[in-house]
Amino acid sequence: MKTSKKKTTGDIAEMVTAMIIAKLEEGVIPWKKPWKNGVLPQNFLTKKIYRGINLLILHSFGHELPYYLTFKQVQSMGGKVKKGATSIPITYWNYYYKQKGSGKRISDIEAMQIDHALVVKTAFLKYYRVFNVGDCDELDLSGLENTNLGNKPKIDLCEEIVGTMPDPPKISNSGSEAYYSPLTDEVCIPAISKFDSSEAYYNVLFHELVHATGHVSRLNREGVSVNQGFGSEVYSKEELIAEIGAGILSGYAGISDEKLLSNSAAYIQAWLEKLRSDKNLIFEASGKAQKAVDYILDICPF
Repeated sequence: MKTSKKKTTGDIAEMVTAMIIAKLEEGVIPWKKPWKNGVLPQNFLTKKIYRGINLLILHSFGHELPYYLTFKQVQSMGGKVKKGATSIPITYWNYYYKQKGSGKRISDIEAMQIDHALVVKTAFLKYYRVFNVGDCDELDLSGLENTNLGNKPKIDLCEEIVGTMPDPPKISNSGSEAYYSPLTDEVCIPAISKFDSSEAYYNVLFHELVHATGHVSRLNREGVSVNQGFGSEVYSKEELIAEIGAGILSGYAGISDEKLLSNSAAYIQAWLEKLRSDKNLIFEASGKAQKAVDYILDICPF
């Protein structure tokens, strides 16, 4: 797996944020863009679904086949990358350890053998590149199936996601507005008949359930567990977390609601301003959104 040794964590964060900004400027909202046949971007060889920021990046390109390979993987499968094909960066966090005080760098094994209080763990961002299978020749693409959805109706999948969430908040179908109350640990949402479509209802419900994962009894996320003023930085970050998380859940269920994308110019402009002023925002929000999704789906990522 080839990585870059020249770019710093800040450089990589800026590079990826610039990609998301470019998509927004094109009118593409990565976390609201409909998923291709309900299949989430994944590695073609391992079938492992990409996560967090990588899921958003790959999805934003809108490839017909959402499957990806590293250059070495393409070669190992007897394929060839087409001339002029564009690779896409996939980021991941790595770590190194130092002794507190002396600053001496130590190995992972040494770090485990030393008193935890005497070790400093530092995270840094790295990346490698992948190619879409559509940009490769001589690969056997026969038998590609919708590996995420099977034959279940989409609304059944939505109901399953909601119904199997561990330690769920109370869901009340009353009133004319949708919101989550941390005080009562309750999601209030109008009845499904009040929405233009079932997909619209579940998109909104997913959004509120992501908020609910931030409750002090669950993931204890600052934007939920601590009262924040409307429009504050923490409030805006929590809204982005809920937006991204709802988009990922909709991807798992294979639903989309085109009407949610209407009148989005002001919406896009608002997020453009925030992303331009904070290159780490999309990383933090997508990472926390992924944790929220993992909680709702009751899956362990590792």
